[in-house]
Amino acid sequence: MKRDWSLLRQIMIDVDELPAQSDSGISEEDFVKSNPKAFDEDLPVEGRTIVTAHHMAMLVEKGFARGSVSNFMFGPVSRVKIYGLTFDGHELLDLIRDKEVWGQTRNILEKVGSFSKDVLTKVAVEITNKIVTSHLL
Repeated sequence: MKRDWSLLRQIMIDVDELPAQSDSGISEEDFVKSNPKAFDEDLPVEGRTIVTAHHMAMLVEKGFARGSVSNFMFGPVSRVKIYGLTFDGHELLDLIRDKEVWGQTRNILEKVGSFSKDVLTKVAVEITNKIVTSHLL
């Protein structure tokens, strides 16, 4: 399964918008229900849930989110619940939250194809710097 940075970004935005005192978190099913436009229309709900669980698990496993991941013995991720972003998660989201920065970053990186978080970060920082510089002049 390919990593989808737009989906990861939207998951982080939704998690960041959870109420501060919320212990309920957000599950893959919650995300799928509240973000129907985040997926290809041809992908059935079950497929959307699997893709979302996989991406949410990546955020937890890489330390960008606090949550729990449950796996079936020999299958895909079965259940994920995210309760909040970590400091690193907030740092990453702050780089790509803005629609203009994200749009430009995504347009540049789509030309590259596959890319790492480090490359994404460098491009987003450069775009942000250009925007800030243009406002200073």
